[in-house]
Amino acid sequence: FTVLQGPTLDVGPDELSFSGTEGAENPEPHELSIGNSGEGGFVWSATTDVDWITISPSSGVLDITTSVQTASVSINTETLEAGEHVRTITSAAAGALNDARPLPVTLTL
Repeated sequence: FTVLQGPTLDVGPDELSFSGTEGAENPEPHELSIGNSGEGGFVWSATTDVDWITISPSSGVLDITTSVQTASVSINTETLEAGEHVRTITSAAAGALNDARPLPVTLTL
């Protein structure tokens, strides 16, 4: 018999690291890959608790015709002081076997 695997949220890379200089231009955006390595589909979202991290798009749909989508993660350093800033992006997928995935984000100014 065949065992079917339900939809599975895959997020990569495992962490994002940005570096910049206080008062200078913002660091270049990084790409976040959101995938489904299982059967079926789901709606995903990516959120954070700070306003200096922007995720675009911050949600989408993965199904049998679209198994991977990308999102751009940008950092706005305008209001931040020099030092290390660490936060988390949480990727969630209602209906997936693993419905939440934390992703550490580190910014060094």
